[in-house]
Amino acid sequence: MDRHPVYERAGLAPGAAFHGPAIVEEREATTVVPPGTRVRVDDDLNLVLTLDANTTEGGAA
Repeated sequence: MDRHPVYERAGLAPGAAFHGPAIVEEREATTVVPPGTRVRVDDDLNLVLTLDANTTEGGAA
């Protein structure tokens, strides 16, 4: 079993950033961040996920 970071959404401040794979937990939802995805928290505390341009569905380039 692979282990990936788990973040508590309430603990993520504006400007926080990390890469997937990861999990973001909060009371009402869980966000699964796949490999090749960058996450940043904007000034309004939104999670902004950006897929790496080199990552395609199914792993084929």
